[in-house]
Amino acid sequence: QQLWQMVVVKQESRNVPQGEAPPLRRVCQFGISRSTLDLARFMLTLAEPALEEIELHDLHDSSDGEQGVNEMLSLANHLESEFGQQVRRVGNGPWRRSAGPVAPESDEPPCDLVLFSKASIRFSVDRILPRVGSHVVAVWVSDSCIHETGEYASPECNFLNTFWEKTYLMMRGYCTPRICVSRVLKSILQDPNVLPLHCETFVSEDGSNASISEFGQDWFALRNFVKPKPGYPGVYVDVGASLPFDYSNTV
Repeated sequence: QQLWQMVVVKQESRNVPQGEAPPLRRVCQFGISRSTLDLARFMLTLAEPALEEIELHDLHDSSDGEQGVNEMLSLANHLESEFGQQVRRVGNGPWRRSAGPVAPESDEPPCDLVLFSKASIRFSVDRILPRVGSHVVAVWVSDSCIHETGEYASPECNFLNTFWEKTYLMMRGYCTPRICVSRVLKSILQDPNVLPLHCETFVSEDGSNASISEFGQDWFALRNFVKPKPGYPGVYVDVGASLPFDYSNTV
């Protein structure tokens, strides 16, 4: 409730002006877990301003296989039985990205708020951008990831956390031990795993400024290995990716 009041009602964003955001009407939720079920209930009953609809995406795909899918479908049934037509399921199978570039805009109603968690194994910023208006509120329910007990974070948590850590969501948002909430302009939000490469600038002497690697490794490899001499192109082979979802350009 405190984060909702700060980010949605007062439209706070770490004292960075982002203009007046339109009211929230529709939530696009990717996957569902017990934690996100509780949050959906809050948004449909207690949140002000009141929401009109929650779309449930990706209910047929889980890292826990059939058992995980059955649990998500059961939770979705509970939510539908409580709120009826305010809850709408989208899709009847695993989501697959279409070939080619993503369309800049969608004909579907905008997602004013996107909700993702460890259950959101098909979520990406690139996927939701066509359905975002001038602003978007992003809610990252991270409690399942925080309470993992392994030596390393799971691939799902590593991957999903990049959308918070490597974008303006973290720089404009706020967190509690269980949840992070941020409001950002669409114009500054990019998927960190699908960054455009400006080729003409990249191959120039100043190409390091167009690098999309963390420390310019892609430009270094180009200048020192792939194109060491005119007419004698070299070859750069990336063998393995260490921890595959930790700051990996290969993935």
